[in-house]
Amino acid sequence: MSSMGVLGMKTWVRPAEASGKRAKRKKLPIADKESVKWLEGHERLVALKAHCKDTHIVGISDREGDIYDVFMAQRLEGVDWLVRAAWNRRVEHDEQYLWQTVLGTPVRGETDLLVPVSANTRKPARTALHGWRCAARRCACRHRGTGSQRNCHR
Repeated sequence: MSSMGVLGMKTWVRPAEASGKRAKRKKLPIADKESVKWLEGHERLVALKAHCKDTHIVGISDREGDIYDVFMAQRLEGVDWLVRAAWNRRVEHDEQYLWQTVLGTPVRGETDLLVPVSANTRKPARTALHGWRCAARRCACRHRGTGSQRNCHR
């Protein structure tokens, strides 16, 4: 297995006049939100797959990319989305929720992380052992009413 590297990235700066208006942004459709970048990223991967039929393509996002609309987007064979989850979503698994499901999987690897001094809590710098777990799970959410995220996580 080999890595091709970064195929795309979108950056932006929120206009100063939009700062502090989170409640208003939450009511907007995904196409009008900053988070549309995650859905657009998935769409770019799907388009790329047509040119790289023998390549397994994986999109990666941080917690900000844990977006309902991305999970509900059409999936192609060979195009996956790896997300550092932010929400304890319902999943199609015996455990029913993501956190419990992932905790039931083996640790795939460990790494030492340097945690810097905390200015807020005045904790000293330390090294933390971070365990990596992952699981391929299908979101059990279904469009109900508005299809909002609060229908599929707790």
